[in-house]
Amino acid sequence: MILLLDGYNILKQVLTTNSISQMERDAFVRLLGKYGEKKNHKVIIFFDGGPYEKPYDSRLKGVTVWYAGYYMTADDLIIQHAPLYKNKDAALVTGDRELINQTKPYFKTVFEPIFFYNQVKETLQPPISHLPDTTLIKLSEESNPELDALMEQAASLPIFFKNEKESLETNKQVTLSKKERAMEKNKKKL
Repeated sequence: MILLLDGYNILKQVLTTNSISQMERDAFVRLLGKYGEKKNHKVIIFFDGGPYEKPYDSRLKGVTVWYAGYYMTADDLIIQHAPLYKNKDAALVTGDRELINQTKPYFKTVFEPIFFYNQVKETLQPPISHLPDTTLIKLSEESNPELDALMEQAASLPIFFKNEKESLETNKQVTLSKKERAMEKNKKKL
């Protein structure tokens, strides 16, 4: 999948600030590089401004970083590049409604910044073992046959983790539209 990202739009929502430092921007690009490598996605991020008058691109940690220059905005640059990704497995990441409307013909999928950032964090977290420790430890020397029987019965019940329980509850026969199924498929790719 090819991901085009509206850089400052994402960072401002994730960091909940209007001022993004060079260090924060570079750290985010490095994070995206790790994510792109792990998921085998091509990541292209667009920022306003940059070191030159005209649009300029560079590579950092496997991510293509575009700077719009002095006379364009990142949105303008994304709109300019959007036709290159029509009919390709590409998605746009932005919360900018105007940008979404202007690029609608070119991207089948648009991800909200917070959703995307959470997917990146979840993907890059080290795996957590979901195997519970089933060792029973008796904390008292007192004998209570009723309590012992209850504890043994509870130990044999299935253990649901939060996400599993939610998915079981929501796994009722729900028919999704073709557009919703496509969105779910793209979310799983992400």
